[in-house]
Amino acid sequence: MQRFTDRVVWITGGGSGIGRAVALEFAREGASVAVSGRRMEKLSETVAAIETMGGRALAVPCDVMDEASIAAAVLCVAETWGRIDVAVANAGYSVMGRIEDLNLEYWQRQFDVNVFGLVATVRAALPELQKTQGRVVLLGSVAGFVPFPKGAVYAASKAAVRMIGETLSAELRGSGVSCTTVHPAYVESEILRVDNDGRLREDRKDPRPRRLVWKADKAAKAIVNASYHRRREVVLSAYGKIAVGINRLAPGLLSKMMGRGTGAKGRAASSAQVRRVEMVGEPKYITIDRSPGTAAIYLRSLLRMPGRPHQGVLTSECERTLKSIEASQFGVRINPSRLAQFREVCGSPNNGFVVPPAYLECLFLGPMAEIVLSKAFPFSPFGLIHTQQRITLLRPIDPDETLDLSCRLAEIRETIRGFEIDFALRVDTAGSEVWNGTTTVLSRNKQVRSGRGTGRTKTKPMPWIQNEEPFQSIRIHVPENTGRRYAAASGDWNPHHLYAATARLLGYRRPIAHGMWTFARVLAVIEADRPFTFPIEVNALFKRPIFMPTEIEIRLLDEQKPGGSTRSVRFEARDSRSGEPHMNGSMQG
Repeated sequence: MQRFTDRVVWITGGGSGIGRAVALEFAREGASVAVSGRRMEKLSETVAAIETMGGRALAVPCDVMDEASIAAAVLCVAETWGRIDVAVANAGYSVMGRIEDLNLEYWQRQFDVNVFGLVATVRAALPELQKTQGRVVLLGSVAGFVPFPKGAVYAASKAAVRMIGETLSAELRGSGVSCTTVHPAYVESEILRVDNDGRLREDRKDPRPRRLVWKADKAAKAIVNASYHRRREVVLSAYGKIAVGINRLAPGLLSKMMGRGTGAKGRAASSAQVRRVEMVGEPKYITIDRSPGTAAIYLRSLLRMPGRPHQGVLTSECERTLKSIEASQFGVRINPSRLAQFREVCGSPNNGFVVPPAYLECLFLGPMAEIVLSKAFPFSPFGLIHTQQRITLLRPIDPDETLDLSCRLAEIRETIRGFEIDFALRVDTAGSEVWNGTTTVLSRNKQVRSGRGTGRTKTKPMPWIQNEEPFQSIRIHVPENTGRRYAAASGDWNPHHLYAATARLLGYRRPIAHGMWTFARVLAVIEADRPFTFPIEVNALFKRPIFMPTEIEIRLLDEQKPGGSTRSVRFEARDSRSGEPHMNGSMQG
């Protein structure tokens, strides 16, 4: 006898793994099944499999991080089949890593999907379930009970799901609607092949002992059975039950067993990758009246080379006297001609009264050069590689405003590739902050410069935005003269951006585009048709240089947090032929 005949089931994350298996099992039990997720081709595969069995199925794309998308999916299912009897909140992924190594962006994204996305799914489905006295199924994890090294982010999100399930069960008591929270242990799925940024890595191996891993269809049968019997909470597999039991009786024992080999030695190995260098000396302050040109900067760099340390080297003597350096420039006015050139070469919308967010970074060429050329700066001024850029625009800036600039040597970190150096940038007008940013450069060590130790794997890098994601694609031709045009707008006339001959002097086979041109060009595409609210925040990582002339592809993926008005766009600039990444990041506001 089929237990869900004439019932309608809606499943998020139904295109693969446990979600797909649960969809197939509900279909075997006679249900009409709607599956949702971001990858339409995966949803279509699930639908085709159900229809092959003789069942009814529907693919309804949605993103659990977008409340409007979830509401539209619920409406589509209800209008198509007239009801929803079971809602399975299955969408999720895992972030892995030590607490000390993962920044808050990873925590935020993990909770956006696993917790807030689950809550948004439940909230959207409950009105329909109350009409049918239906069932809610939440996918938790044994990780919500059992702590394990490098699993704090994922475990915390699943512990939250567990508490949400218990609370929801209590709140729904007497309403006719039930809530079942299922906690799988080891089950076949793609979750361990999804990286910390939510991207599927087909080549990633599953490290779990195969003898302990349940088949997805076995887990699906248990989940459907628990839903049918309206069980409040279920832990899957003998291994899962034992782990939960041991943790309740002797939590210290299980933590010790799972943490073996990941304690002080493991932490030391992890921490050895990045060491923050303390700046203990008295801060040094510099004030400049005007920015020097590129030629003057190069001349001063050459004159100060004798006695200077090499790239990627910080002597113990320098480290003992290391100090923060701050360079300021007051009363700066924006050059209208350069601003117009910047808009033209970067494709920035001509708003007339608004300065493009990326343009302000150009004004810091002088203050930053003064810091790098200072005797207190511990590294060679040559060979610094721009690796990351963060900016925050607090309000629109009028081109006629008078600006005060401040650039500060904020932090130095020793990494496997050399020393990362953060410059904190700030723009004030009339005594109030209007813009800030952080420019990160790398002074490479000898091993990296020689190519013997890059600190990177030899495998082909995975796309920041996957082919199966619903992104917008724009192809941009980058002419050979882009570097010269951007130099005229920004004042950055570094030789490797200008001509093939001057680029070869610095070891490049062809001229390369300015990293900040790529940054500004991508922002221009985003700004063209997407309204943002202030403050606007942008964070970008520079990957591989753009050799000109060429064609690049810009990928944009809109992401919106549940319940929020803040717009977020993930972006990537990549080679249009090889797919190699040039820059990736995000913009929100």
